[in-house]
Amino acid sequence: MMRTIVVVSILFALALASVALAFDEPESFRGVPWGASEEQLRTTLGLTVGEHSCHEISPEQRWLGDSMCFSLFTLAETNVHAMYEFRADHFVGVLLTFDSSNFERIAAVFIERYGAPTSEARPLFQTQGGLTATNQVMNWEGPAIQITLERYGNKITEGLGSLWTQDEVRESMSIYREQTKGAANDL
Repeated sequence: MMRTIVVVSILFALALASVALAFDEPESFRGVPWGASEEQLRTTLGLTVGEHSCHEISPEQRWLGDSMCFSLFTLAETNVHAMYEFRADHFVGVLLTFDSSNFERIAAVFIERYGAPTSEARPLFQTQGGLTATNQVMNWEGPAIQITLERYGNKITEGLGSLWTQDEVRESMSIYREQTKGAANDL
């Protein structure tokens, strides 16, 4: 009897932990479902070929995908630059950049849409000029989708967000390791 109570208590605690770590995983981004073709993205977002550029990614950077499209949209009164990634003509991820001074606005929208982050960190950020600041990094990690939002991306004036399918995260890491294997021998 006591053993049953312990097992039930452990299962209940695990269930609560999984609910606490869960978030509202998106099935799409801006109405474009994961796995959609480049043509579907253009149709859904109302993009024309001349208005927004799409191009193939060089074989040397294949870990980034096969092709990407660029777009600009407004979120929480903030201009957001989007880079949509495709692999085998399937939409697998999007990289977002925005003015870092608007991080709180963007973060509020992400929290409203996806729920509380599954983890947060505040690592030190250092500019190329040597200035330091505390970054804020929010992560939403789920079985199908991985989302990251950073106050400072590549520079202190630019925030960064990303939404990727977990399959693409694994594929990209595998290709990156393969492409960089032996790179040290080239030095």
